[in-house]
Amino acid sequence: MFRRARWLVLLALAVVTAFTAATFYIQRKAQRAARPKVSAPLPANISATADYWTWELKQGELPKVIVRARTFQQVKEPSSFLLQGVEMKVYDAAGLSYSLIKSARANFDTASGELYSDGEVDITTAIADGGTPSSPPMHIRSSGAHFDARSTKVWTERPATFEFEKGDGASVGASYDPQLHQLTMKSEVVLRWRGGGPVERQMVIEAGHLVYHELTSEIFLTPHAKLTRGTFTLTAGDSVVILNGGALDRVEAVKASGEDRTPKRTLTYAAQRLNIYFGADAAIRRIEGLEGTRLISQSPAGSTVVTAERVDMDFVSTKDGSELSKSVGTGKARLESTPAKRPNGVLPPVRTLASEVIEVRMRPGGEEISEVATHSATEAEFIPRRPEDRRRKLNGERLTVKYGPGNMAESLVAVDVTTRTENPKKGGKPSVAVTRSKMLQAQFDTATGQTTRIEQWPDFEYEEGTLKARAAKAVLDSPKEEITLDGSARLWDETGSTTADVIVLDQNTGDLTATGHVASTRMPDVRSKSSDGMLDARQSLQARAEKMRVTEKNQRIVYEGEVLMWQAGSRLRGKRIEIDRAADRLTATGDVMTLIPDDRGGGRTRPGATTVRAPSMVYDDKVKLAYYSGGTTMERPNMDLNSAQLRVWFREEKDSKGAVDTRLDRIFADGAVLVVEKGPKASKTGSSEHGEYYPGEERMVLTGGNPLVTDKRRGTTRSSIITWLLREDRLMMDNTGSGPAVSRIIKDERK
Repeated sequence: MFRRARWLVLLALAVVTAFTAATFYIQRKAQRAARPKVSAPLPANISATADYWTWELKQGELPKVIVRARTFQQVKEPSSFLLQGVEMKVYDAAGLSYSLIKSARANFDTASGELYSDGEVDITTAIADGGTPSSPPMHIRSSGAHFDARSTKVWTERPATFEFEKGDGASVGASYDPQLHQLTMKSEVVLRWRGGGPVERQMVIEAGHLVYHELTSEIFLTPHAKLTRGTFTLTAGDSVVILNGGALDRVEAVKASGEDRTPKRTLTYAAQRLNIYFGADAAIRRIEGLEGTRLISQSPAGSTVVTAERVDMDFVSTKDGSELSKSVGTGKARLESTPAKRPNGVLPPVRTLASEVIEVRMRPGGEEISEVATHSATEAEFIPRRPEDRRRKLNGERLTVKYGPGNMAESLVAVDVTTRTENPKKGGKPSVAVTRSKMLQAQFDTATGQTTRIEQWPDFEYEEGTLKARAAKAVLDSPKEEITLDGSARLWDETGSTTADVIVLDQNTGDLTATGHVASTRMPDVRSKSSDGMLDARQSLQARAEKMRVTEKNQRIVYEGEVLMWQAGSRLRGKRIEIDRAADRLTATGDVMTLIPDDRGGGRTRPGATTVRAPSMVYDDKVKLAYYSGGTTMERPNMDLNSAQLRVWFREEKDSKGAVDTRLDRIFADGAVLVVEKGPKASKTGSSEHGEYYPGEERMVLTGGNPLVTDKRRGTTRSSIITWLLREDRLMMDNTGSGPAVSRIIKDERK
């Protein structure tokens, strides 16, 4: 039984053992099914991995940098994170805005705090976060980017592109500092400002290096810069671009030169410093050239060059770009305008203008000049390009020139003016004329560029060689080569002078016409040895008239209208007096009166002076004869002589000192001669057809027409020839061949 029980026990133990083992395996299987799966082994040098990783750096209570990644791996040596799906926020100092940096992969070195992305990097600046950004947003794309968590600076050495509100750009190498709000583009910089206009009107800026300060909206370009907008280009050294609300406001450049080309005009300029101001759509509205500025405008009409210490240029915006509307040169300003050759072959003169301030206004289109004005002391010069043209220079306080089509001057107005005109050489000698006046107005021929008319007033002065003039107003008619002096006019040289209300001078011929209250003086000719009979060249000759005309190079002089001419004690009156120096003749007509002293050489009017009146008189100096006609009257202190005609001869003789003098020689009367004795004891009258009077002897000879002398006290005397000695108060009769002389004696009743 025991043995049987032992097997039962063994069987029971086997069952229990089997049950226990089955239960263990079942439980172990359930436990293995329930426990977590074991991760794969970590790669070498990787201590940890994770998804949706975040890293944050603060500055006080404010966030400075927040880095998020979709996944990360922590590297043991050197300590760093390998990030994927990176987004990084870099906050400004105030924590009101941030820059967002995105990259597919990046390596973050925790020891140095530097993040590096070898692949593409996308940066957006100035994203609002509870405040308003201090600058407009910008989108930057590059690769090989570095980020310093401590300084929050981002940089790359590879090509980068930029996009902003009104443009885009590119460079090789760039950096961005969110704390300083500074973008640096290291080399091969290109920026394009589109504004609101078409692409072809965008402003393109190229530079070797660029720094953009977002807070001040300033862009610094070094060491060179180039700006292009449509037909406009500018090259310069160091330059600054200033923005306003993200739009292009102005450019400040050094050692700059620019050009603007249109189909009909090329505008170039250069200056040590140049400021360019922009309007809407990045259109140029103003250019300031400082320190040695030069502006050149070239068109089919010619070229204009403006130089000055400073030049301000104003532009107007058009559909085709910016057009120059006005330029102002300040500080040693100079303008030189060279018109193109005209269709008729004429080369207009070159015009230069120098002043402290010169203002040039352009016609619509910006190709031709409309007006030039100066606002300080000015020198203008018209330089001929043909030998036959005059060269003119003008100096004044202010000047305005208005232009017509083709850059041709139409008119000029100046204040406090002095002009200098160089006429072409005549006879081998150039003629130079100088004028002065308070005001000047000139008109020009737009076909030739030559002056057509010049008016100067008041206080006009003129000088050409020894010839000088003054007047209230003067007018030069260039085509006629005629100067008109108006108002208190006076013209004089070493030979004499003329004053009148109006004097007209022909510059080509030298002819002169004076009208209104004319007074003229001819100075003595010290070279002359002759007294010239009735006109003594050794004494000054003066005249008054209503009109005077001088022609034939001062050889013919005509006076009209109540003429009075005098020389020492001599006098000559008439309605018209003409002096012909070439023919040695003097002619007077209309109520002619002459007063001739017997002693003319001494310059004294003695009682022996002779006065002759007649309708006309002709004096021939070659024979020293004055011929009066039309009914004459001669008056002497001791007698009057009336006749139809009268001839007066002069003779030359030497005085005690050997000087040549001219005296009255003899006087012949013809036609109804009547002699009337004058004086306290005068009683005689004589008549004949011919009479001869010899002043030196006071002898009268009556012949022809049955001469007769009647004495109120003594009776009458007839003879074929009667000689009347007035000084001796006696008569002599010569009746040879004509019968006896007859005298009728009046008996004195008192005896």
